[in-house]
Amino acid sequence: MLRVVYFSRVSDYIRIKNFRSFMTPRRSKFLTISGLWINGTIKTSLCLIFLICGVKLTAQIRYKPGYFITSNGERVDCLIKDIDWENTPEVFNYRLDSLSEEKEKTIEDVKEFRISSGAKYIRANVQIDRSSQSMDKLTFDKQSEFKNETILLKVLIEGKASLYVHQQLNLTLFFYGVDSDSIQQLVFKYYKASSNTRGEYRLYRNQLWTDLKCDAITFDELSELNYTKKDLIRLFKKYHTCQDARFVDLDKDKKSKSSSLNISVRPGVGISSLSVDNSLSDIRDVDFEASISYRIGLELEFVLPFNNNKWGILLEPTLNIYQPEEELAAGVVKADYNSIEVPFGLRYYSFINDNSKIFFDALVVTGIPLSSEIDYTGTNDLEISGNVNLALGLGYSWKNKYSVEVRNGFGRELLGDFVSIDSSYKSLQLIFGYQISK
Repeated sequence: MLRVVYFSRVSDYIRIKNFRSFMTPRRSKFLTISGLWINGTIKTSLCLIFLICGVKLTAQIRYKPGYFITSNGERVDCLIKDIDWENTPEVFNYRLDSLSEEKEKTIEDVKEFRISSGAKYIRANVQIDRSSQSMDKLTFDKQSEFKNETILLKVLIEGKASLYVHQQLNLTLFFYGVDSDSIQQLVFKYYKASSNTRGEYRLYRNQLWTDLKCDAITFDELSELNYTKKDLIRLFKKYHTCQDARFVDLDKDKKSKSSSLNISVRPGVGISSLSVDNSLSDIRDVDFEASISYRIGLELEFVLPFNNNKWGILLEPTLNIYQPEEELAAGVVKADYNSIEVPFGLRYYSFINDNSKIFFDALVVTGIPLSSEIDYTGTNDLEISGNVNLALGLGYSWKNKYSVEVRNGFGRELLGDFVSIDSSYKSLQLIFGYQISK
């Protein structure tokens, strides 16, 4: 018999599958203890979400010295909010000084802006081709479909021949200008070569062969030139060297923003619970009260090279040990759940100051049991199988060396091989970290 009991608050909702076991003193005792655990888990998860939202809104925002030039040519020195844009921005925020209010400028307001010695953006009226790269939207026509637009361009190389980039989502377009001439798009276009194949129209090679005349640049070299920032910057540098002309490499700051791999040792303790419900019989029903679990892990964090290194990808193989026991009417039941857990997901940092930052983890956790089972006295044991669950974490990092994190793991099914038996393993962990390399 199935019974669902609703409480006045969402966090007090409890679902009980077997009415008979629900009415026993043993189950009643569990509801008192486990209900607190369920409520606490839900509340903890909500707190993590609200806290990270609060952190994102209230954490210190970095403004860096910079300037912008208005449409009428006036230069304004100010503090610009450094977002480290991956895509070309259409607006930016600034303050005239550290005490003034935040204001906003759009592409219609400025000719140019720059953050200290870093990224520089200019406004330009250009002929631009935004042809799709998706096979289902391609045509057999190689020719570009230009439209006149006013856009912001990020300056990569500034000199006798200047190189620019405009990036939106998955579309990256390069532009160039020589001897102060008008800025033109370097044309690279996909087209439909047949009903199911895609061709490449690389007009940019001919454009550069025509406009970047230099003895050191050969036709063979240009015929192998890729439509990438790395290859184009290298070519423009070579051109200036050949011409003995001065230039400024405005992409040099990316050297300090390159992706990195951080490796950390991650020991910790947790409060874990496990419930087992048999839909056919309550003989094997058991609810292990919240008890201590232990873990030791090795975290691999790949920090992404954009947005001021605020995003990372995590892989954290971890040995987890959980061995509770409960006394039932039929005897003692023990759970021997030793597993390799493999959390994989994203991390977001919110900086407080140069030494401190708060981070938020969103993870998919794969549990791989190591000869694990639920051992019943006088009856057959239940073998634990592998499965996945979700986890959220909130942590603090100090000097990029030490960290502490509270991580909530949502329910994981451990007895998926048994059709009539449901289980749920939950954990709330306190994890310490020590970074051993960077």
